[in-house]
Amino acid sequence: MPGPPRRRVNCMSCGEEVSDGRDVMTEEGPYCRPCAAGTVKGAHQ
Repeated sequence: MPGPPRRRVNCMSCGEEVSDGRDVMTEEGPYCRPCAAGTVKGAHQ
């Protein structure tokens, strides 16, 4: 049974909550994978 997330951050672009290291860290801060890949803001929501 999985436990609670160890780490939660919000994407700097779209604000989506990203858990357990699934974010992409940049100099500006954490991004979700679609935003880090250059997806248009909001297209993945």
